Amino acid sequence: MSPGLQVDLTRTRFYYQELHADLARHITKLASQVTALKIDLVVSNAGYVALEAASAARVPSCLVCSLSWDELLLALFPHDDGLSAIIDDIAKGYGRADLCFRLAPRMPMPAVRGVDLTAALGTRGKNVRRALLDYLPSQTASVVLLAFGDWDVARPPALETRSETLFLVPHRWRSAPGHVMGVEDLPFTFRDLLASADLVVSKSGYGIVTELALDGKASLLLERPGWPEEPHLLNWLSRHAPFGLLSELAELTMPRVQDALRSARLSGSMEQALGGGERQIVRALLDHLKG
Repeated sequence: MSPGLQVDLTRTRFYYQELHADLARHITKLASQVTALKIDLVVSNAGYVALEAASAARVPSCLVCSLSWDELLLALFPHDDGLSAIIDDIAKGYGRADLCFRLAPRMPMPAVRGVDLTAALGTRGKNVRRALLDYLPSQTASVVLLAFGDWDVARPPALETRSETLFLVPHRWRSAPGHVMGVEDLPFTFRDLLASADLVVSKSGYGIVTELALDGKASLLLERPGWPEEPHLLNWLSRHAPFGLLSELAELTMPRVQDALRSARLSGSMEQALGGGERQIVRALLDHLKG
């Protein structure tokens, strides 16, 4: 199984025990760096050590996150009393932040109290569908984007079938017999390809789920058993875009792809996911620094 689909509980537990065994030194060292560099504001993405260091250096801090590590550890180790003190220390660290912004999609994060926002994507993709279909004999073909990056996962069965579907795939899969093109070989950005696809196949991660929701794009998502975030991400996505789940990539057959494309065409309108939260964060930070 790909490392992106599983959680190594033993290594996770060991990492946090090692970090917290010497937590005070880590905080002091980072606080000294904050002071030496004359930093005016520390902005942290779920990093509680940075928030503790900012507090120790008497510098304002801001937390911007979609998850909190105390909540994740509690979900991964629900009956592990040996981690209770560590989880308490993490929650205490989050409490040091002067400002908190919780970005959707997100986990509940009860220890992080702040403003709930959805950030916009950096740039909207251009629809380059017509240019992509110039590579095919049919201008009515469906475009399916497989977004797995460098993951070491086996090529799915759908790529072995010749069809009118154009698959945009990681470079290593481009030798498949069907209509297949490597995304790295195309003169378009990932955002362009996502905006042009009829269906996206990927995992249920924060980034891709946000992109799918903001574009209202249909998808098939590879499940990640044991990941505490997944139910929250999928619950949020269900309000904004149609999707189906794959328990393993071997389930991605041509009939499954065709069913997903058919369902996407028949799906009704859904609630639009609105971005723009990043502008609110910038304004709040500027006001805080001025005040």
